[in-house]
Amino acid sequence: MNVAVQCQVLECQALMPLTLADTDTCVVVAGDHWQMTQRVHSSVARELKLSQSIVERLKRHYSTISNSPVSIALTWNYRNHPAILRFLSSIFYGGPDILVPCTDQPLTCQEKPMNFFAAQGEEMQDDCSTSWYNVAEVEEVVTRVMELFTTWPTEWGERTAQSILVTTAYNDQVNMCTYFIPLFVYLTYFSRDPKEEPLRRDGVRVFAHHITFLSLSQQCQSSEGMFL
Repeated sequence: MNVAVQCQVLECQALMPLTLADTDTCVVVAGDHWQMTQRVHSSVARELKLSQSIVERLKRHYSTISNSPVSIALTWNYRNHPAILRFLSSIFYGGPDILVPCTDQPLTCQEKPMNFFAAQGEEMQDDCSTSWYNVAEVEEVVTRVMELFTTWPTEWGERTAQSILVTTAYNDQVNMCTYFIPLFVYLTYFSRDPKEEPLRRDGVRVFAHHITFLSLSQQCQSSEGMFL
């Protein structure tokens, strides 16, 4: 079972297989209530709470019941760097020490585990497109990717562009990043959505990447774009 996919399933979709359960069935729902769900465009459906996952609703329900025996929080993390995990734990899970790192990933002398960059610019939309892009942010992302690729820390092993993922929500932003990345890093991956499987330029889907650039440009009134 792909737990990440299960977390993104809307509640109305999850109810269909649950109808097969009877009084002798034990149902275990596993997942993260903070996972991004599928986008629901209907305002009526959102008002009816059809945009939430069943994991999200159950978490909210049992969080009001102290010491509930049916709601178990798994806090050990075997993937993220401790510094990144501490940030995620602080922002999403109620405190910096809620999630417990179970990896021993050392810091490098050159790169920090997590960096924030800001780029001044304006979200633009071509006349024949429904997508958006920010030229200033694209230029900054390209600069940072090239800078990281050329100063690759020796602690990371062999330098390879296959380990870099650049992801953004807008198709035109993806296309512009792809266009400006020089040819010798042509294996850099691009994904339109963080919850999608990373997609390489030649259409091959991949999973493992050592570095992730999140381009957060979005259509808004502010002229400042930011990426992580």
